[in-house]
Amino acid sequence: MELRPYQITALDNLWSALTTESNVLLEAACSAGKTLLFSKIIRYLLGEYPSYRVLVLLDREELVRQTRDKIIEVAPELLLDIGIVCASVAEEKTLDRRITVASRQSLVKCLGRMAPVQLIVCDECHLMAVPRDDDPEPDQFGTIIGALRGYNPKTRLLGVTATPYRLGDGYIYGMRNAKGCCPYFEDVHHRITVSELLAGGYLAPLKGKTVAKDGLLARLLSVPMTAGEYNLGELSDVMCQGTHITSAVDVWTEHAMDRKKTLVFGVTIEHAEKLTDAFNSRGISAIAIHSDMDDITNYVNMQALRNGGAKVFCSVGKLTTGMDVPDIDCILMARATKSTALYKQMIGRGQRVAE
Repeated sequence: MELRPYQITALDNLWSALTTESNVLLEAACSAGKTLLFSKIIRYLLGEYPSYRVLVLLDREELVRQTRDKIIEVAPELLLDIGIVCASVAEEKTLDRRITVASRQSLVKCLGRMAPVQLIVCDECHLMAVPRDDDPEPDQFGTIIGALRGYNPKTRLLGVTATPYRLGDGYIYGMRNAKGCCPYFEDVHHRITVSELLAGGYLAPLKGKTVAKDGLLARLLSVPMTAGEYNLGELSDVMCQGTHITSAVDVWTEHAMDRKKTLVFGVTIEHAEKLTDAFNSRGISAIAIHSDMDDITNYVNMQALRNGGAKVFCSVGKLTTGMDVPDIDCILMARATKSTALYKQMIGRGQRVAE
């Protein structure tokens, strides 16, 4: 697999940093090829040190499948060295392979059986809670990292993200964060920017339309905040009103009827379902994808997204990070957010280059 010039530079810098530092951070814009980059690092590491072990730690099952497939694509010789720890992907939790690809939710339950590793790759590491000096209880990511460093204090951590900040915490590195934060990362060790990718033709430029129904902005001002973000229940009550459901379909019909594959981001599962019903009632094929569906239904719906089984796909948070479907050609933001990271992750789903 031929690397782009900026990817070669990134690999050199990241490898150099990993040889000297415990925690290394890559900030790379959506579609820069983050999974490809850390798959190359894993391949090189295990080629140089055959006895080493690597954990790739992920937030949800869809990313587990996607990451496993990318590692195999990059390094087919490692096919039999990959173990999966994710209840919805594999019935058996395989913890003894040279590479473990795991969801945090499944791995945290069987940490006592996990052998030491030399490298932890945390994809979408902005989802990790930033440790605080006044809160000794770590989240699941922190629990896993702490346990594995208890087995092997020299374990390296490679964090990768397009958005190295968290609502309420500030940046996940350095000192530009909320009082009491103790980030894992001292700095960004390599950065790949949107501007760089656009200039190289590696990202699709966005064309935006802003349409707000009369009274919507005033209603949003009345929605209370919870931890710096709109209260989702209150926001959902506003956006589930018939006028705003209808306006979402109207604006798509006016501006995006020629689009082949649209992602619609809603506030809650109820909102996503109502949007799906509204599109279908107008003769526009739409499918919902969210966490309240069983694994088989979600798998079938994700395959429909990849294969073009409908024109519109309505979701909440399930498709915001890491999801790789290059031919998405429209993003409909049917929700408001105060989170820069969430906003960039959502619109980034539409910036991959495809014919």
